[in-house]
Order: sequence, then C-alpha cells, then structure tokens
Amino acid sequence: MSVKEYPVYIVGEVADKEIGKKRNIFMLGKKAYKESFDIIRAYKYALDIEPNFMCGVHDRIIRSADAGTYPVINNNYMRRDIFKNNAVYYRYDDIDDRIERAINSIDEQKYIESVKNLQNIVNNNYSWEVLLNKIITHYKCYKK
Repeated sequence: MSVKEYPVYIVGEVADKEIGKKRNIFMLGKKAYKESFDIIRAYKYALDIEPNFMCGVHDRIIRSADAGTYPVINNNYMRRDIFKNNAVYYRYDDIDDRIERAINSIDEQKYIESVKNLQNIVNNNYSWEVLLNKIITHYKCYKK
C-alpha cells in the first residue's frame, strides 16, 4: 500500500484547509491534551510533521511513543538521541518514499520490541516526574 493511501487523522489545526479535502486525510480538530492521546493510542503509528522544528522534539511525540505507537518523525540529532533505532525517520525532501519503505519493512516483532524500548526510554528519562524534577532543579539553580 502506498503511504498516500494510508488513512491520516490530524489532531489539531492546520493552516492549509485544503489538506482536509484529500480522501485519506481526516481532520479531527482541536482536542484536549489527554483526549488526543486516547485517539493516538488506538493507532499503530504516530506521524509528526513539524517543518519548523528542526532540532528538538515535541512532548506529544514522546507521549505517543509511551502510549504504544511507533513514531514516524523528521530526522534531527535530538530525536535520534532519544528514539535511537526505534522510529521511522524521514527528510522533507523524500517523505513519501521513505515513510512507505520504512513502514512496509517493519515486521511485527521489531514493532513490538521498538514500542517496548520506547516506553522504557520515556518512563526512565522523560516521565512527568523526571521532567518536573529537571524544571525544579533548573529553577533553583537560576534562583540563587
């Protein structure tokens, strides 16, 4: 199956309203933070397209990995550092081909292992508690 045939559900808003007119794209609109992850949890892959975010990572893609989805994300050094070999990486100049090849080459065993690895990575390094402790430590450091 071509990546252009996969159903794509977009949570949130997009500037280009024409995108929702394509037959395989469904606009779900704005959702509450928790509700968006209930939606993501129902699917096998979480595609993150953020062309302006070239050297960082969104919380939502970390949380979707923790929810058990396989991340399909643009390639940058921070994302590689976090997700390692447990994600499909693409570049914007070859997004369709790369995603299609990657998704079609992932067997079920690799998918299961990668999802478990990601959940461990997130729980050990990016849980709400860990992130809160980092913020508090940072705040105390600058407060002195």
